[in-house]
Amino acid sequence: MSACSRPAKSPPCGASVASRNGIMMISHYLHLLEHEGEQFGRRMIIRGSLERLVPVLMTALVAALAKDAPGKEILYPVATVILGALLSSTFLDIIVTPVVFWLLGQKVLAQYRRGCSDASLDAQTSTSAPNCNSLPPAG
Repeated sequence: MSACSRPAKSPPCGASVASRNGIMMISHYLHLLEHEGEQFGRRMIIRGSLERLVPVLMTALVAALAKDAPGKEILYPVATVILGALLSSTFLDIIVTPVVFWLLGQKVLAQYRRGCSDASLDAQTSTSAPNCNSLPPAG
């Protein structure tokens, strides 16, 4: 069994690994802001990117180097394309995700904080209200 066993209608393995890595990186940025009290800025993005670098590379390498059943020599051209796509998407994820978060993250966080102030009135009646008490103030 390969490292990427997937249902028939799911995206290709490389796409799911690349998108999961990007989601985990953004999730780590939010963790730094909400739970570790980091302020939004270049230092926080660099810290979050460096802390997620090793897990991102390990996930990509495991997916790329997974051993399959005998007869895989026939699939060599396909495997080459998938490996190239996985490596290029990982490289782009390491570069592009932090840059896009740097450019757009502050605006989205401001909208989130505004939504939190509006949702704080509904917090007693709704369990789906965002947890707004843990975010540091904008600064």
